[in-house]
Amino acid sequence: MVTRQSVGSNLYSVFITTDPNKTAASPLETDIPLEKGFLNRLRLRIPPGHAGLTGLCLFDDSGQIIPKTYPSWFIGDDEIIDYPFDVDIPNWSGSYKLQIKTYNTDDSFPHTHYAYLYVVGYPA
Repeated sequence: MVTRQSVGSNLYSVFITTDPNKTAASPLETDIPLEKGFLNRLRLRIPPGHAGLTGLCLFDDSGQIIPKTYPSWFIGDDEIIDYPFDVDIPNWSGSYKLQIKTYNTDDSFPHTHYAYLYVVGYPA
């Protein structure tokens, strides 16, 4: 289940719930379309209770962005990852697409990751 909200004009928040028994070999893939602008920061939240049983990584059309080395995952419990970006979202029709991949090897419970993307719009 994915909930996407637009908070103000510059903040996208994405909440990704991954069902139990979802492996890293076959992760949940969640597309995040962004309007053109400048993506300058990403904050990821791995809440308490994940206990190292979940993983998250970020891709765009060119491949894995973070963690930088494929196939690496952010794995943790009660973690906040604040990542500065320097991405100019292309000025073409349509939107720039990021993709968050998640897995959850917990055999009983779903787990939710939270992602916040800060986009500065181009001047009018």
